[in-house]
Amino acid sequence: MQGFNQTSGGRGPRALVPVMQIAAVCAVVCRVMQQSGTVRSVVRKKAALCLLRLMRKTAADQQLVSADTFAPIMSQLLEERDLGLLLGAVTLLLGICVRTTSGGPERQQQQQLQQQ
Repeated sequence: MQGFNQTSGGRGPRALVPVMQIAAVCAVVCRVMQQSGTVRSVVRKKAALCLLRLMRKTAADQQLVSADTFAPIMSQLLEERDLGLLLGAVTLLLGICVRTTSGGPERQQQQQLQQQ
């Protein structure tokens, strides 16, 4: 089916997740992460971790957020003084880096799922 991703979420049978729905959620999450003064840092940290989970649920060849949009947000997150938010931002950055490399654990999981 085009326009859907199959994910297992770690439990139960695979579910179909509409790609457009994930992209819309990612846009909202990026907006939340960008608002530094109006949104608490705990919420921004949760948004960063939510984006990481959404990225893990999509195929590796799909781009959810453009680099031009995401680079300033990531730069802003990495300059934060709150340690929890900084840890969430670094975790997100690490997840992005692992996803784009060929030997990362996420890619190996996707290859195993494709073989099944």
